[in-house]
Amino acid sequence: MKIPFFRASFLAIALVYLSGAAYASDRYSVPSNNRIEKTINTEWVFNYFPEAESEFGGYENPLFDDSKWSAIAVPHTWQTYETTRELHPYIHSASVRDDPYWWNGWGWYRKRIVIGEELRDKKITFEFDGVQKYSKVFLNGVYLGDHKGGYTGFYLDATNAVKFGEENVLVVVVHNALNDRYNIPPMNAGNWVVFGGITRDVRIVATDKLNVPYQGSYKHEGGTFITTPQVNKEEATVNVKSYVQNLHNTDKNVRIITVITNSQNEMLDKIESSQTVKSGEIAEFVQETQISNPNLWTPETPYIYNLYTEVYDGTRLADVYNSTFGIRSIEWCFERSRLILNGEVTQLHGINRHEEYIWLGHAFPKWIGERDMRDIKYNLEMNYMRTAHYPNCPSIYDFTDRHGILLCVELPKIKRQKFDEEVKVNNTREMIRRFRNHPSIILWSMGNETDDAADGRYAWEEDQTRILTVRQPYSEAYNPEYVIHTDREMPVESFLRCTIRGWYDKNDGLTPTDRNTEPADHQWAGTDYWQHYTSRQRSRGPISEFNGTVWLYADHGADRIYTNAPLKYVNPKGWVDSWRTPKYVYHLWKANFAKTPMVHIQPHFWTERFVGTTQMFTVDSNCETVELFVNGRSMGKKTPLKEEHFVLEFMDIPVERGTIEVVGTHRDGTVVRDKVVMAGNPARLVVKASHEEMMCSPDNVIEFWVNIVDSDGIHVYGANPPLRFTVDGPAQLIGSDMYVSDREKNRAGEGTMYIDTPVTNLIRAIGKPGEVTFTVTA
Repeated sequence: MKIPFFRASFLAIALVYLSGAAYASDRYSVPSNNRIEKTINTEWVFNYFPEAESEFGGYENPLFDDSKWSAIAVPHTWQTYETTRELHPYIHSASVRDDPYWWNGWGWYRKRIVIGEELRDKKITFEFDGVQKYSKVFLNGVYLGDHKGGYTGFYLDATNAVKFGEENVLVVVVHNALNDRYNIPPMNAGNWVVFGGITRDVRIVATDKLNVPYQGSYKHEGGTFITTPQVNKEEATVNVKSYVQNLHNTDKNVRIITVITNSQNEMLDKIESSQTVKSGEIAEFVQETQISNPNLWTPETPYIYNLYTEVYDGTRLADVYNSTFGIRSIEWCFERSRLILNGEVTQLHGINRHEEYIWLGHAFPKWIGERDMRDIKYNLEMNYMRTAHYPNCPSIYDFTDRHGILLCVELPKIKRQKFDEEVKVNNTREMIRRFRNHPSIILWSMGNETDDAADGRYAWEEDQTRILTVRQPYSEAYNPEYVIHTDREMPVESFLRCTIRGWYDKNDGLTPTDRNTEPADHQWAGTDYWQHYTSRQRSRGPISEFNGTVWLYADHGADRIYTNAPLKYVNPKGWVDSWRTPKYVYHLWKANFAKTPMVHIQPHFWTERFVGTTQMFTVDSNCETVELFVNGRSMGKKTPLKEEHFVLEFMDIPVERGTIEVVGTHRDGTVVRDKVVMAGNPARLVVKASHEEMMCSPDNVIEFWVNIVDSDGIHVYGANPPLRFTVDGPAQLIGSDMYVSDREKNRAGEGTMYIDTPVTNLIRAIGKPGEVTFTVTA
């Protein structure tokens, strides 16, 4: 498959004025503005030094020769196969007990950037959305500061270190020891793997010295805080706190104009306030207004308003800061154990999600995260998610706001270990201040399964508009005066089981027969059918009445070894596998909660080896009736029932060469079908690319989906020969160039987690334009 890459020019940052006057019509246009924000993810170089003392290597010196360092782009981690060449889909050595090499050292990042002379009178800052997990930052050899914690963003003021009109050298040094000297969460919890590096976006920001400061710092307030204290269908009160910083040498008489627009950017209101802001201070402006007939935010109607904060120094416009918000009210009904959203009882049916992808770890492009979220929202039709076990990338909250997924956002406090108190408090303030305007967030979680959760008092000081929760209240820091919600009110990790996609059933002829594939322990690996079956058996009533979050969206890495699992350090509890192929339980959930008509038949017995036998076929459906056909002959019609979790079992169905099909008729008259055509012998490979073309910078990643089919294009279950991948042109493989099936492995130290197709592999651009040919052979 051939993919063209195109060159994108990298520009030095310079001041650009936007044309257009404000208030010229009902549609708001951003006035000429001194604020510049530019993402600077490309043209970095990187090196890793395994010695602990390499924290003081002198590599922050702008004159240091880094010409032999690796050229990279961020997001980036040094702990995946792409750097280590240790064959594992996540982290080969999940802790220092295996090998301390990639844990105890320091990763150094260097970048050159020209900052224009015209910015000399501006404030220059660098913003980091996530650096895992302890970092120090230098500009031109000048130390700007450090940060503790990998899941919350931070900024550093570089104004006094900038060489305007010249090349500047930005240096970030990163340490990812599990039990680091600062006791930064999550330490050595092991529930997931922590990938060291600059794992999220980096920006340079230039503003006037009279500006709205960074929103999300524990050191001071910034940005805006938008709340809706009174909400009903006729009218809503909108309260806005805006923060203005004066870095001039004199006091300033500051006027701010707050403009509220609807989702089409049509102006709804304009509020003006003035006060004197002293030199060196940050002032709070409080404003309030009413919006008539508001569009209330719900998962079904996720309506987003815009808010613009214009900051004036007299008549001179100094800064414009953009925020978004939604109008909704929330409370928790303890009698019903339900959320009350806009005065209505709301059932939460959701899932946990780790922010991780095969071969890339935490450092994957936003389009992969958005694809996960679209699957959760529009295929699984879930209305709720828990960001297990840490704050997610900011782009996730933008998605959940605009597409309608309610959220519990969690701090990375986990297991019975002692975290640094100052770090806990600072990370709590950073999380809440950064994301407090997102209407999709309804709960802040202080921790999970820990005796050292964050003290809810600090979260309450920051935000009294949301519900504070902790999974289990056995922490000394648990403060029931503020944290009123636990997993007693709503389960947070239900229907948990280890499932290997590609092991379909203990009798499928594909699953290793020397394993306990129907394990009694939910931490032992089992089959697709067993997870589906036990999920039904363990439910305390109809699954469709479940309120909470299930565990978990996708397989991921973990410092855990699961009995009978093919590989060590892979947590196979996902409802989709590492490649995002659904497991059977995925369809069980859709049958119970999806509004879109659906029907799914489990296909594992419809293969050549079972021809001439009779088998039970399991069907999930939310339709009113479901009829099963074998080669066009009806085998009976059934009605899915709520009490049976909308699961049907068709008994004694003859297995024949040809087609088995289920036809569902929904109560609205819609007819849906799912069929399985018995495959012949493997004949060819099918390859599909995530993108048809890309830019050539190394932050651009393309995924290739690979399937094995027969001569008629039918997927062949159990066909898993070795797959070899090659790339020609200006790109390189991210994953291994050889996949050998791990189906028969048992807790092996190396592998790819390839059990059965389909699988994926990825390539990365290397900075040159041209055509790339991706080839897979078997």
